[in-house]
Amino acid sequence: MDDAFLRRIGGKVSVFGRLKRSGFTSVLQKHVRGLPAFSNNGSTQEELWSQFTNDLVAWLYGQNSDTGVVELTYAGSITPVVKCRRDFLTGALVDRAVQQAADEACEQAVEHNCAPAISLEQLMRALNDQVLAIVGQLREQNAGSYLDLPDGVRVASLRRLPQPSYLPIEFQRPSTH
Repeated sequence: MDDAFLRRIGGKVSVFGRLKRSGFTSVLQKHVRGLPAFSNNGSTQEELWSQFTNDLVAWLYGQNSDTGVVELTYAGSITPVVKCRRDFLTGALVDRAVQQAADEACEQAVEHNCAPAISLEQLMRALNDQVLAIVGQLREQNAGSYLDLPDGVRVASLRRLPQPSYLPIEFQRPSTH
């Protein structure tokens, strides 16, 4: 809906910023509610989703856990600012990532003739894919649409940071799916 039209009829335009740790946790829990989580250790679904959430929060918000995906330099400054995956997170991005992970789980279930269930690896990979898709579209002119920037700041230059070909989860657990 057009923002100007909404204001004319008495509506209000709400702008939501990027998700902080608690917001991410709440949004993720909302989107995975009722979906099956993959387990090979006999844990309950509630325990699995709690562990998955904790692992994702540690990856995205932990100290030195995410080294960054893009470097911005603001006009009038020579000091670059590194933006990490967490700086791109919105409710819509989390929703798309959960849908991507669920689709992949369903495809694998059909392929292996088993019940579908989302693994932590699928969810982490989907979040990473969604963020990197945005980073691929990022330009100096549109950075403010995807990132929270200081008021009145203009991005003078943008540099995508090289990413490893693996995710941290691939070193922590044996492949489950």
